[in-house]
Amino acid sequence: MMNERIRQFEYYLLFESGEKSENFEWDEELSPDELDAYNEFREFSLSLEESPLMGGVLKRVEKKILSGNLEDFVMTDEDYRLFVSIPMQ
Repeated sequence: MMNERIRQFEYYLLFESGEKSENFEWDEELSPDELDAYNEFREFSLSLEESPLMGGVLKRVEKKILSGNLEDFVMTDEDYRLFVSIPMQ
């Protein structure tokens, strides 16, 4: 049975050359308050300034993705930056 508090996030890598990786999906379990904030964020197309709780969730997801050894996944020595977002569809 799927956990009803798991929501999907998307992320991609932007390399210093300007190349962008494909989008990847990440599932994250949210607290009840975070779940409410996620749903409001999507329903009302809020910005992160309007939803600081979601900003914190995005930072948490980013840390989890980065701690998953992206260096093993990235096949280049080029520096990159990780971008995490909430799918709006």
